[in-house]
Amino acid sequence: MRSPCVCALSLLAVLGGCGAPPAPVAEPVAPPVDYGHALFPTAVSSSPSAVAPPVASSVPLPETGPATWTPTTDEQGPLWVRSHGGHAPDLVIRGTTSPTNPDYMARGAREGELIRVKTEGKVPHLRIWLRARGPVELIADGESVEGTVGDTLVVDLTRHVEQLPGGSQAIREGIEGIVYLRVRDIDRPKERRGQSSPYVLVIGDDESAARNEMMPDARPAVAADAMTVRWDLTPVPCVHSEYQSVCYRAAMVLGNGTRVALHDPMTAQSACMPDGAAVLCAGASGGTRYDVELSANGRAKLMSHFYSDGACDVPDTDCGTHTRLADFRLPRGTKLIPDPLGTMAPLPPSAFEP
Repeated sequence: MRSPCVCALSLLAVLGGCGAPPAPVAEPVAPPVDYGHALFPTAVSSSPSAVAPPVASSVPLPETGPATWTPTTDEQGPLWVRSHGGHAPDLVIRGTTSPTNPDYMARGAREGELIRVKTEGKVPHLRIWLRARGPVELIADGESVEGTVGDTLVVDLTRHVEQLPGGSQAIREGIEGIVYLRVRDIDRPKERRGQSSPYVLVIGDDESAARNEMMPDARPAVAADAMTVRWDLTPVPCVHSEYQSVCYRAAMVLGNGTRVALHDPMTAQSACMPDGAAVLCAGASGGTRYDVELSANGRAKLMSHFYSDGACDVPDTDCGTHTRLADFRLPRGTKLIPDPLGTMAPLPPSAFEP
């Protein structure tokens, strides 16, 4: 038979003997410490002595070196990113305006080319320069300037408009985040409308830096297989003036001198505007686009395409009215392009009066 002493050996060995009574245990002098947070870092401790994890600081990093510009893309398209740092070298962007996507509600103002830049960290100041070979407008973070051939347009940005949820805005000192720039073709007195103008845009952050005047690229020569298109428009009285505000006797003029006249006037409820090599006559009730359909064998058709606003609600259905106005021929393989110097005559001075 096993002795009770052996059974309790593991429990009482440290207390001094097999048959000796247990020695009293002293009360702890301090509350027990929970080390669970050290053994299991992801555990949440309710102990008041637990230390909260550090919070990332919102203080911007020190500018320890020069910044750089890097081209990238995101879900919205191309984007130039300025890294955090001191002064960055000037960013030089070259492009060409084009007479596309006119807006009849804004005197034919085009959407223009969108350029997005983003600063990582706050920049006190950005200066944007623009020069072009033709009439041009620069819109930078809501500020707009415009000019004609040879003008240098400058916008200084020291505050940034931030879009907030719900459609509201906030103005912040300094530039931080994405800035939207837009370069677009515009109408100017004595200048043909619809010019394709090479431009150069420069973005810098150092006002004291010396700069050389940068010139936009020259207009490229017309390719051997291309032929320019422009339109002669002469104002005439409108027959149905209750819904037609402008009417023109019109003819299309090709680069080889061929002139194709329209039998009926061009009419618009609001305005007629360049749209590439075509003309768009539009208004709130719809619009007509005049263009040329060119086949590979050189056969050309001058067409009008009329679309009424809200008249067609059938998905994937062409509800426009398409009319052939004239036929002519061109050398096989010819491509029609908008005249780089403008596809439509200048507007009268009265069009630019307040």
